[in-house]
Amino acid sequence: MGPEEALRHIYSDVTSTGDWKMVSVDGSCVGNGCDSASAGAGVFWGRNSVRNRSERVPGPQTNNRAEHVALIIALLQSPPDLLLRLYTDSENVIHTYCHWIHWQIAMGWKCANADVIQYGMDLIVKRTACIEFCWVKGHSGNTSNDAADALAKKGAS
Repeated sequence: MGPEEALRHIYSDVTSTGDWKMVSVDGSCVGNGCDSASAGAGVFWGRNSVRNRSERVPGPQTNNRAEHVALIIALLQSPPDLLLRLYTDSENVIHTYCHWIHWQIAMGWKCANADVIQYGMDLIVKRTACIEFCWVKGHSGNTSNDAADALAKKGAS
């Protein structure tokens, strides 16, 4: 089975149509790699949105984990039939869910942050609407990404 076929086997077909909702997610970790590290997740739906979130990351305090937790928060906040365009500066998040997930399953989830990655995958599988992952360059003046980054930093503090 090729990679694309393996992904189709994991993720179901979607049927929803309508307008895309945009959300920016980011993770931050102060002291990444140190025992005293502190990680936060930020989710930005738009200026003054009540859904904007800043959360401390549970478990190991790493930047990659924070990025995955931010995705999970956004997925939990959005109805499964909502078309979701998710902006992230994390190539790790995009590659994990769009390219590597079938390998993680085949290898028995022997990867860092397997718990949050599995949970993220489960939330995606339960969706009836598409998710489009969009990469944005971090710290480059993208207003929404900068807002998600500020929320993530707040969560880490």
